[in-house]
Amino acid sequence: MIKWFCICGVFIFVNAFMDERNYRIVLDEVNITNIDPEVFVRFDCQLHQINNRSYYDSTRIFKYDIDDFWIHTELAFWKLNNQKMRIFDVKFDVCNFLNNIQKNRLLNIFVKNVKAHSNTEMKCPFKANESYSLEKMFFDEKDFPANVPLGKFRNLIEFLINQKLSARLVIKGRIVPH
Repeated sequence: MIKWFCICGVFIFVNAFMDERNYRIVLDEVNITNIDPEVFVRFDCQLHQINNRSYYDSTRIFKYDIDDFWIHTELAFWKLNNQKMRIFDVKFDVCNFLNNIQKNRLLNIFVKNVKAHSNTEMKCPFKANESYSLEKMFFDEKDFPANVPLGKFRNLIEFLINQKLSARLVIKGRIVPH
């Protein structure tokens, strides 16, 4: 009897992560504001919708070597009934962040995607005049829980170089039925 419960439990667990998700993550808008033009030679982003999926491309080129690089990010979510939820609001050292496993599952998904879609290894110090690009980055619903509520989200990402706000990225999107 115990063996039967173990087999059923494993089957349910495996199927929960293999099932096709009944939702899709859609990015609607990505805006970058370069606040301190003395930091970046280039910082741009583009959003593409291809085959019912949102892809994000971005390029950063620094004017000088960067080793004091922090990010402040917050993610807000609104359910269909307009109930607002703050998913996270964190500030972290990028160098430490890229080299360590994070406790927050969403941030781990982000690190995994950055590393998978980068043209170069993201590590400190970030070198001057080197292109740090993300190409066709997307969020695979299989990385997320099976039961994600439908709604809209806003992700604010602030780039702090040498403890000074240098750029701001705002990503708006939706969780829609699939």
